[in-house]
Amino acid sequence: MVTPIRFLLLALGMVCFSHIGYSSFNNNVYNSDAIVQNTDREKVYLHMDRSDYYAGERIWFKAYLVQAGTNKPLATNEIIYVDLINSKNKVLITRMLQTELGSASGDLKIPVETTKGMYTIRAYTNFMRNLGNSTFFRKNIRIGGGSQLTSEKVFTGEKPMAEIKDAVLHLEKPDLRFFPEGGNLVNGFINRMGFKSVAPDGLGTNIRGKVVDGSGKTITEFASSHLGMGMTSFIPQNGEKYLAEIQYNGNTFTYPLPNALVSGTMMHVFDRGAHYNVEIKSSRSKGVNGLQLRASQGGEKISTSKIEGKDQYAVVTLPKELVKDGIVQFTLFDGSGQPICERLFFHHSDSKQVGMETSKWQYGKRELVDLEIKVDEDAADFAANMSLSVSETALSAPRMGNIDIKTYLLLTSELKGEIENPAYYFNSKDPARRKNLDFLMMTQGWRSFIDHEVEELRFPRENGITLKGRVVQSNSRDKAVPAQVSLAYKNRMEAGYDVFETNEKGEFEFTNLHFKDSTSIFVYANALSKKNKRSKKNRGSDPSFFIELESFSTPEVKVMESLPLRSKEVDYVSAFPVMLPEIKPFNVDEADLIRLKEAVVTDNKLDKDANMKRKRKAALYTRPSYSLDYEQFRKNPIGNALTALQGRIPGVNVVGEQVYIRNQYDKVPFYLLNGFPVAEQTIFDIPVPEIDFVDYIRPATTAIYGTNGAYGIIAVYTLDGRERFYKEQTPMENGVGTLSYVHPGFANSKKFYEPVYNKKGSKRGKADFRRTLCWEPYVQLSPEGKVKVSFYTSDFPATYQATLQGVTDDGTPIHAKAIFESE
Repeated sequence: MVTPIRFLLLALGMVCFSHIGYSSFNNNVYNSDAIVQNTDREKVYLHMDRSDYYAGERIWFKAYLVQAGTNKPLATNEIIYVDLINSKNKVLITRMLQTELGSASGDLKIPVETTKGMYTIRAYTNFMRNLGNSTFFRKNIRIGGGSQLTSEKVFTGEKPMAEIKDAVLHLEKPDLRFFPEGGNLVNGFINRMGFKSVAPDGLGTNIRGKVVDGSGKTITEFASSHLGMGMTSFIPQNGEKYLAEIQYNGNTFTYPLPNALVSGTMMHVFDRGAHYNVEIKSSRSKGVNGLQLRASQGGEKISTSKIEGKDQYAVVTLPKELVKDGIVQFTLFDGSGQPICERLFFHHSDSKQVGMETSKWQYGKRELVDLEIKVDEDAADFAANMSLSVSETALSAPRMGNIDIKTYLLLTSELKGEIENPAYYFNSKDPARRKNLDFLMMTQGWRSFIDHEVEELRFPRENGITLKGRVVQSNSRDKAVPAQVSLAYKNRMEAGYDVFETNEKGEFEFTNLHFKDSTSIFVYANALSKKNKRSKKNRGSDPSFFIELESFSTPEVKVMESLPLRSKEVDYVSAFPVMLPEIKPFNVDEADLIRLKEAVVTDNKLDKDANMKRKRKAALYTRPSYSLDYEQFRKNPIGNALTALQGRIPGVNVVGEQVYIRNQYDKVPFYLLNGFPVAEQTIFDIPVPEIDFVDYIRPATTAIYGTNGAYGIIAVYTLDGRERFYKEQTPMENGVGTLSYVHPGFANSKKFYEPVYNKKGSKRGKADFRRTLCWEPYVQLSPEGKVKVSFYTSDFPATYQATLQGVTDDGTPIHAKAIFESE
């Protein structure tokens, strides 16, 4: 129900959004399929703790599911899929999350043997697949370290909009395109055109040039303002052809301008402070008479106006009070209701709903940080779902860290093609920011027509896991077998059983299942008599049939070469405080895979001692004091990753997840994983079956590690074999009419580990290598609209950034930042 206040505002809009001389509201104006469809679309956004990781670390994320038009959270409890994709466009890991009230939190453990390079995190729902992969959320992350990747191309998984950039990396000159405002140039009027210039490297490049007619006469000059984008205007004449001429790297290049219409209609949009003016010009015989202008936002109409009069010119006004932050779509229709002009304009109020600040600017190592979050408006009217991350700012390079929930929901997810540095349009203090944002709307937001095509909805919304398939004859798989199919499943926390009777096509379907974590699945079928399927006497096993299970197919990963990093952008990750040798004692290829010399294999496995020696080459020590083979524990796992050390290595005591040296709590070892320093918690996260062996190095022989190795070193080495993490687990036939396999189920998010250093007896000698200091997926405010979040700094002296992201119940994205330093 519309409240009286909102109804008054709508009525005011109907009056103000009108031709100067006449206004008429019409509810039966052209009903665009694209608009109706937009209200039913979905968007997924992932708030991640950072953008740069090492192999073996954990990615923490919060998924937000919203309606595409309004950005309001969807309370449909749908399934969200999160994929980790490598640079070869292969999906390595998939997580399934069950949303609740429009969100879900999760994590993803990066396998320790993952090679360094650029990767992509992708998130989507099954329903989003109906509109293609371009609607999926994508974010580039980097796994590894160093600064040698600054010139690499970054994979995003989708080809940019063809009108903007199509295979520009192979051009010898800039790709310069012109976009008439509203859709077309019209002879005899002052026309405005947006333009964008893209350099051969795929990045926007600023240019200067001029427009000339057929005789070579200069009509007007133009210059780009930001990333190759700008705007120019001129009056085209009948019978003339126009060219754009620019100078680039000492060469002259020319480009044809779009042809102008002899008779047509055009539309310009201007920001006039408290309102927007839409200027309409038409050289038709009827002028502007009978034209209809509609303003909409997020698939909802703001107002519609019908213009009457025989003039060639009209001005329509839209008050800004009727508009919220985001893209406003102005569409002009002719008398028959067909769209003839369209223009996107971005409304940005710069309003701030939530603020954050720390108790002070600088902190010491392992010092408590108090971060206060406060609503900047009436707390009684504020309701939002929010998440908080605190990580080192160096871990968010400009090319990877400039996507937040506000820029994504309001801008990048609404336009085609990749947008260079979208955060600039929201956060920059450049006085030309708003003007440049409009140039973005005139270029990458340009439309010459409206696409009415509605794709078939082949993928339904998923509120639970679905297992379906067919029972068919073994010698003729296109022939169905009526059967009763039984499903049994079991995992560490739950078990269940269900029965389904196939239809005439032999099809069965178990829906709305909710598995937690990896679950063992057993499917069994009993053939039924065709004469009396329900008669128990006629039920029994038939050796001539088997079960075909339909598995979930991952959406295609589209290949593209994305925009490269600019040379001035530094893309790096802070190194651990240990100097590692630059020259590795083994050969490493471009994919960072270790290439070993040819070896003789006996009994299908390498010599154990030779294999250990090979793996230790990644570390700095030469010989361990003690070594423990984990083969016996892989067959019969015992406790956590280091429990086996208790009583087997002298001087090392393990109590739960605490390791002590010589029974003294303040003497804790330094940890290595496959030769590289890691935090203690990373070691305990490793499953026992993945460990090959563990070395212990006494303090007396650890001088090469400096003070970090003062209390000894524990070095853990994992098994080789990348295929163990990436191979597909497919159903296995156990006999006639039976299948068994492991289903991944919904991912259970682990609790983020945060140490407490003011606790009596805390182990001060343990090295703290945390790069994410705090991860809180659900931030709860008090009734007064405040909350204080506390956490400790690590041993890294660095600048840290606290990032709060979320969305209100009415669909307003929230993004706030706070910066502090740790010495």
